[in-house]
This record gives sequence, C-alpha cells and structure tokens, in this order.
Amino acid sequence: MNVLEFGSYLAAPLLGKYLSDIGYNVTRVLRPSDSDGKKEEDEFLRPFEYDLNLRKKVIDLDLPKEDSKLINILKSTDIVIENFGNGVSQKRGFDFESCIKINPNIIYISLPGYCREDSEYSNTKAWDAIIMASSGVFCDMGLNRKLLGIKASYSSLPLPSVYGSIFGFFVLLCAVRANRKGEYFEVPLASSLMEALVHNSIDFPLDECY
Repeated sequence: MNVLEFGSYLAAPLLGKYLSDIGYNVTRVLRPSDSDGKKEEDEFLRPFEYDLNLRKKVIDLDLPKEDSKLINILKSTDIVIENFGNGVSQKRGFDFESCIKINPNIIYISLPGYCREDSEYSNTKAWDAIIMASSGVFCDMGLNRKLLGIKASYSSLPLPSVYGSIFGFFVLLCAVRANRKGEYFEVPLASSLMEALVHNSIDFPLDECY
C-alpha cells in the first residue's frame, strides 16, 4: 500500500510511522518553511525526527506551485493522511475532493484537532495543550487528584496527537481489511482524547442516566 502523509506536528507523522512499521510505503511531504507554526513544530519534533521518518521517503513539495508533481504521486497512492487546520488542505490542493478526482480509489483520513463541523472550535489552533485545556483534562484528570484537592494540573504530554494517531490507525486497518476505497474518514484529536480518557476524566451523573 502506498501512503502519502501530509504531516503537521505529531499526529499524522505518528500514524505514518505505524503504517511504515507494518510494511506500507509511506511518503512524507514536509510543510512549507514559511507556514504558520513551522518553527515551533521543528523545535518540538527535532528529538523524534529520526524515528518519525524511519523507513519513510521524505520529500519537499511547494504546493500549489508544484501541483503537477502532486498529481503524479496521487495517481499511485492508496492512502492519504493529513492533520492540518480547517481549510488548509483545500487551499494547498490535497483535500479529499481534489484527491478523489485524480484517484477515485483513495482512502483519505483526516486528523483535525476538532471536528470540521464544530462551529465553536473548528478554527481554533489545535495544539495538544489547547485541546486538553478545552476538553477539561487539566482540571478533571482523575479522582486521585480531586481527593488531593488539586484543582488543575498541567501536563505537557501530547495525548490528543497520540490517541488520535492510534484511533486513526484502527480506522485505516478496518478500511483496508474491508476493501473500502474512495472514502473519507475523520478522526478529530479532541474526540480521540475523550474517547480514551472517558473512564478517567468525565463525570456521568447517575441520576440522569435512568
């Protein structure tokens, strides 16, 4: 399987790593050097760059200026991964609608910070810390902290990106096994975070469940 990874920050590169680890041919497209957040992203990823790129083909592609190169690559691509902000993939010419016109058999998976249809958060800068703060993780991380009287506790762990990449991996494996083609799948990082921590971070009032 040929995978094209438009990886921003951590979630998409992690998902690409899982796929390369099981033998998929992953090509990673680097972000433009002048894009928003590129400097901060490079500083964060530098210690992990070798592992994230291991067994991947890494290329520079100045989109949309080099869209002819992208078209040629997409013709032989089975899976597209991206986790850019709302509207970025469309602006750069690799959104689902554009890709499916070139190759109708592509499986397209998007890992946005929040659901694209979320009217409140879809355009929010979805750094991991912002997602965890907006999801209430810092102030409601577990019963042990409540018992200790800790009102809020910050964590620098990139939990949304990690959980999002894992759920994205499950989605892709299921899609490939079921021979699904020409379909779009969205795995928001915020949703993945809450799905993984629902047992630890959310109160369900029992009197409202019956």
